[in-house]
Amino acid sequence: MGRLAPRIGLLLLVWGLALFPHVPRALRQAPRWWNAERLIEPDHPAIAAFSEEIDRGMPSHASPAEQATRIERAVRKRITYTHDWDQWWNADYWPTASETLASGREDCDGIAILTAGVLRHRGLPARLEGNCGHIWVAIDLPGAGTKRILGPDSDISFSSDRGWTLPRPLTLLRSARGSLRDFPWYRWTWLVLGTLTIVAWNRSLLRLRLEIAFAAYLLTALAARELPNAPFIVVLTLSIVILGWVAFRRELQPAIRWSAPAPSASTATS
Repeated sequence: MGRLAPRIGLLLLVWGLALFPHVPRALRQAPRWWNAERLIEPDHPAIAAFSEEIDRGMPSHASPAEQATRIERAVRKRITYTHDWDQWWNADYWPTASETLASGREDCDGIAILTAGVLRHRGLPARLEGNCGHIWVAIDLPGAGTKRILGPDSDISFSSDRGWTLPRPLTLLRSARGSLRDFPWYRWTWLVLGTLTIVAWNRSLLRLRLEIAFAAYLLTALAARELPNAPFIVVLTLSIVILGWVAFRRELQPAIRWSAPAPSASTATS
């Protein structure tokens, strides 16, 4: 256990820096997962100006449902979709509505936050909904039920007014697969090199450990990009088993080692 604890600590550090290298932004993000309401900013001047810009193409008689649809189109037109890896350098970052509007680039969470901000600015009761893989917007329309926009999913395990619940296993699988598929290759390289440097305690076995672990990483990445769900689960499970074996097994050599036979009594006395 004395050797295992520092190794696990270093592994967590390597993975943490690979997923969230912008540490100040990661610290800002932590409470945002649990308090997304404050990100919507319906009263921010930039949101008000963007709403007035949308008004120029909005019919005066537009119903709340039609307003929601037109606002969705306007936000999609204004904000270019991009991954948080590229925009914020971290695996996940939920910007405020004004941050999204200022950057002009975001993924689903920032687009949803900005859309909710504009809808609330116009008096429509919008909230964020989603799960671990996608965020969208829900609007409660009087007499018309709930309208969901921005590609809603059937698994609703998050709401900005109620918090998080456990997602379905299939949602977790889709989310993990999407993250692996879209994970930048330069970060894969950092993870591989950092992880293998830590787990390869025994220098005589370094090359073998590198080859085995790199093969496991590569199989997982390729499976996420190419294979259907069932084969992907098999490859992912196999890779986890391989990496665990490489990381925490003291030796990859056989436990039983042949030794020279002990000298016989006659040889010893002669």
